[in-house]
Amino acid sequence: MRKLVIVPLALVVALLPAFFLTQAQAGSKYVVTMNVAKTTINEGQALSFSGKVSPKAAGQKVKIQQQSIVDGDVDWDTMTTATITTNGTYSKKFTPLSGRHKWRVYKSSSPGHAAGTSPAQTLSVFGWFKMANGTTQLEIASGTQYLGRYGSIDVAGTTVSRYFATNQLGGDTTRWYTKHLCKRIRVDVGLWDESAPGSVGQFRIFADSDRIASVRVPYGTSIAIEETFSRSGTGSIKFTGEAREPIVGPTAIVAANPRIQCAGMPTTD
Repeated sequence: MRKLVIVPLALVVALLPAFFLTQAQAGSKYVVTMNVAKTTINEGQALSFSGKVSPKAAGQKVKIQQQSIVDGDVDWDTMTTATITTNGTYSKKFTPLSGRHKWRVYKSSSPGHAAGTSPAQTLSVFGWFKMANGTTQLEIASGTQYLGRYGSIDVAGTTVSRYFATNQLGGDTTRWYTKHLCKRIRVDVGLWDESAPGSVGQFRIFADSDRIASVRVPYGTSIAIEETFSRSGTGSIKFTGEAREPIVGPTAIVAANPRIQCAGMPTTD
């Protein structure tokens, strides 16, 4: 025989608001849009985010978030917030750090509405990174024995401590990984002051197999090089150096203070 369970009317009345609130949250989700002024900028530049939240939630906040992936786990880190206006729009300008990440805008739930997010968009922020003996440096693919091999040295009368250098016969090479994240390189090239007076070197830079720079370097001079290359098509950068004929004596070619502009530090991870 079935037992009849009687629920007190007061309890039913108390539970109804929570039931209908849960239903409303599940069926009414915030719709969020996101617009960015640019998808590629240089580090130090401000980036403008704007968009709209529907239904309107004037005075409430949206979170501007950057995706992070650690050991395969995806997370969204809140980098800044923006206040929603009376017409449902928001805008925020701030300066992101270098890197290539997905971004989104997130509106948390509120009574009657479930949380909503904008579609994610990939943004690239390019910063300058050191090469050759810097505290922040690109990973070496080959030729590490030619980095800073003499300690601090003089080039055209200037002392440098971060550099690529050939041996005193020339003909050496070092390659760095860029992993298709980098687009510009800068370096000052000269001969070690203990090379033979009158000697001449040849210095070249390759983006993978494409030569993007080639300069003759006479003794006692320093030549500034700045070159742009295709970030999407370049997996590594290579420096080479060699003595030019006639060889009058020891000729060590130095690429001093090399730095490269990348959307984050290229790594093997």
